[in-house]
Amino acid sequence: MDSIEAYKIAARYYEFIASGRNHFELQVRVVNELIKRYRLKKPRILDAACGSGEVLNLLLDDGANAYGCDGSPDMLILAQQFLTAKQNARLYPACKWQDLGSLLQKERFDLIFVLGHAFPLLKPAEIPGVIEAIFEGLNPDGVFAFDMRQWIRADNGQLRESGRPVDVRRWMGEHALTKGKRFLLDDCCTYSAQSQRITYSVQHLDPNHQPDDCDFTFEYTLFDVDDVTRWFAYSPFRHNIAFHWPKGRVGDNKWEWPFTVVVAKKRAPAE
Repeated sequence: MDSIEAYKIAARYYEFIASGRNHFELQVRVVNELIKRYRLKKPRILDAACGSGEVLNLLLDDGANAYGCDGSPDMLILAQQFLTAKQNARLYPACKWQDLGSLLQKERFDLIFVLGHAFPLLKPAEIPGVIEAIFEGLNPDGVFAFDMRQWIRADNGQLRESGRPVDVRRWMGEHALTKGKRFLLDDCCTYSAQSQRITYSVQHLDPNHQPDDCDFTFEYTLFDVDDVTRWFAYSPFRHNIAFHWPKGRVGDNKWEWPFTVVVAKKRAPAE
């Protein structure tokens, strides 16, 4: 199951999968940190995996000149329902990773970001082409940022998510859809040679509910700092990359983004 097919099912349950996390607000803080750190003045911003639109909505509420695109038509339907009519104009039609270059041939941005662990949904063979397309879609001195987990090496040398049990179903709660239809949700982590697989299982408690119980799987490419360095060494970005672990303070509250953020800057041509 590829990510587009997985999101076709996941869209029905996305609010419950994302519930209990404050990742949307933290993503906005990461974006603001990037704007400040790279001195982007009134940047034109693209959330290149905007999903159901929560981050885009928060950016627009803050007055940002932000736009969103996503590969999943079903997630964009959620975004269209979530955003106001005026904000809706900031959404591009569904655009798969492979087609991102076509969009970025026509549009230019000062900041393109893929946060929330969406970039690893790319297959390894797709990554260099997407990096090149994003480079072309940036204005001079524009910035591209994505995040990745801080993987650890297992005894067999394979990357693993720290603290995440393997082949164990994690309870994610009992939830209710509209009209009171209730269901149980859990997930399970497994690995292949190059990827982490997270399978969500939905068990409906109402026997008359349609659709029936279902599973859907997201497959994340495993890569570390060495892999990222190699991709960019053969990209138009060359060696203009940095790794950040954004932290900050808002009022009395400390915050910390739980992923490593990879940042590449498109250098303006020398005068």
